[in-house]
Amino acid sequence: MKDADLLDETGAMGIIMNVINIKKSDTNYYRSLLDKLKRKELVYCEESMNKLFTNTAQLIMKDKIQFIKSFINQLESEI
Repeated sequence: MKDADLLDETGAMGIIMNVINIKKSDTNYYRSLLDKLKRKELVYCEESMNKLFTNTAQLIMKDKIQFIKSFINQLESEI
């Protein structure tokens, strides 16, 4: 797998995909989203760091991880 493949669906794109995949009728919609971001999206990104070949890709992933953490923190404060 190439670095670009691992980077493509992470960060903002990963958040959007998680938003889309939670049923709007879920009474705990935002908590469900928060849980998915913490348990799946963030973990996937952190585990992907070991699979990246280039320093540039690792730097991009670090930025994406920081963005996701920032989003999670903001969502937690708003819930």
